[in-house]
Amino acid sequence: MISTLLCAVSVFAEDWEGASRNARRTLVARDSHEVIFAETPRWPETAALLYAGEGEQASKDLHHFREHFGANKRCSIVLARALAVLAQLQGESEQAIVYVREAIAGAEEIGLPGEYWQAEAALGRLYLAREEHEPARQAFTRAATAIKQLAGNINSDEMRTQFLAAPPVRYILTYAKQ
Repeated sequence: MISTLLCAVSVFAEDWEGASRNARRTLVARDSHEVIFAETPRWPETAALLYAGEGEQASKDLHHFREHFGANKRCSIVLARALAVLAQLQGESEQAIVYVREAIAGAEEIGLPGEYWQAEAALGRLYLAREEHEPARQAFTRAATAIKQLAGNINSDEMRTQFLAAPPVRYILTYAKQ
């Protein structure tokens, strides 16, 4: 769904108005029973809805997701990441860390390096927000290791360069060196 992708792009750009607009479009599409991709990350939509003051809608969406897909291991990673965002933005940083660790464990267990590095990066950001710099550095270092492994598997020099130049990736690689 294009609105899901646009929501994620807007969240990364911290364009909360655009992110919440696209999150609402995604929810409308889901409610009208259009195609739902359970593996699609939910955390950008959750963040957008929370920033728009629609915490109840975000919680409802995640509850619905859990009812339909919660038993699926891949989907449990998606759910854990979204629940971490919900907990963090509700001021429950310890619970957010628990959820992100669940996502990390799930990604390791079923071999999803893309989900793994992103969850480790989320863990690093959570620790930074708590001013816990050493655990943050460790999480970013684990994320950087996974990023480098993924980059090594990209056969196209151009695609590898683009991947490594992406702002979230650059941030992690830079922070991991500190």
